[in-house]
Amino acid sequence: MADQRHSFRLTSSFDQRLALVVLASVCLCSFLAWPRLDNLIYLMIKYCAAGVTLVFFSYQFWQLSYWHCRFSLGRDGEGQIAWGVKRRLASVDETSMEKFTLVMNPIVTPLVVFFYVHTQDMSVGHRRLVIVWADMLDDTSYRHLCRLLLAN
Repeated sequence: MADQRHSFRLTSSFDQRLALVVLASVCLCSFLAWPRLDNLIYLMIKYCAAGVTLVFFSYQFWQLSYWHCRFSLGRDGEGQIAWGVKRRLASVDETSMEKFTLVMNPIVTPLVVFFYVHTQDMSVGHRRLVIVWADMLDDTSYRHLCRLLLAN
């Protein structure tokens, strides 16, 4: 019997955006802990670093509206994945998806799932972290993904 693969389509979610906003807030609030100095060079570095940080997180937040991931996973821990922006993934077929295998143990919680995949791109392997927030999938699909990950 052939191994049955289960497909999942992910798009950005409210929880993913909220996590990004919280991380950005922590990073930007860390500039309040810098000591007060009247040195012009120090102040320029501080405000430039804060500006670059703000621009970086703003860009990341904007990119989330285009983020998309599609993957299939089998009971054997192997599957295929494609991620990027929605415009490019609309034309993705099964032959252009990267093959992967699960590595390490996944972290499964009611809110989020973390798991590592090892992809084989052009004979070079990469280990990548995949984060799936619960509101990226409907409840049944999220529970099914959790069961698949815990079974491996």
